[in-house]
Amino acid sequence: MYKKTNKIIITIGLILLTTACLPVYAEETPNIQEELDYVGQHTSIESERDLPEFVGRLIKWAIGIVGVMLIAFLIYGGFSYATSAGNEEKLGTAKKIIVYAIIGVVIIGLAYVLTGYVIDMLFPLE
Repeated sequence: MYKKTNKIIITIGLILLTTACLPVYAEETPNIQEELDYVGQHTSIESERDLPEFVGRLIKWAIGIVGVMLIAFLIYGGFSYATSAGNEEKLGTAKKIIVYAIIGVVIIGLAYVLTGYVIDMLFPLE
């Protein structure tokens, strides 16, 4: 009974303590549109390269995610290889995972380089 009551009191106390310590920044912004217009006018974004840069970054981001997944498969294959304990079936499966992951990493690396080259050739910096 006392343990339950103590837990409730401590929980309420921690909640009150953490919420009481948070500062509140409430400030009226008279005209947010003027501030946004000012920021928009003083940025140095080139309008000719917006779409190519976006597409290039999107492709490189996707290639990066796939690359991370392939590295995870490589680690998984290594772990499976190390824990196969002499079982030929598990050993063969682990070897296949490792080989396919290495092939995937090479393909993704080449795709990354090729994507950068194509984007630079189609939309050169002047």
